Amino acid sequence: MKIRNIIEKCAAFFIVAVLTAAVIGCGKTEMESISGEKEDMQAEIKDKNLIMLINGNEIPVIWEDNPSVEALKKMAADRPEIQMTRYGGFEQVGPFGRPIACDDENMKTSPGDVVLYEGNHIVIFYKGSEWSYTRLGKIDLPENEIVELLENEDVTLVLELS
Repeated sequence: MKIRNIIEKCAAFFIVAVLTAAVIGCGKTEMESISGEKEDMQAEIKDKNLIMLINGNEIPVIWEDNPSVEALKKMAADRPEIQMTRYGGFEQVGPFGRPIACDDENMKTSPGDVVLYEGNHIVIFYKGSEWSYTRLGKIDLPENEIVELLENEDVTLVLELS
């Protein structure tokens, strides 16, 4: 009877050990899979081009290579629509709704400059100014087209990836 008890306890221990190893192994594989998928998605986003649409028109922008633009690319995967408002007679400003990486420095801006203000607003200039911003890019259009696009009305900006 004692031997049978010992065998049953050993068998139960063995089954518990095998099941525990299987559960731990499955969890690890799933975690590794999730981590790998996240890295693949980040690499895919990094390789895509960031596109700016203003009132439905694609606007050519020369983007900076910095963490703020990388954060914009991640945001653009959700194709955010940002309502911009004219401000101060020289810029359009729109909130992101959440902060992104920034590295503000005092700078002089000119028409077409695209900057990040206080980590949570995108600003596009149609006239020059000076303040503390993080540079995001520059609209690649003649100044008169930039002024015509931005100075007369509030605009809707959409960010997307291609």
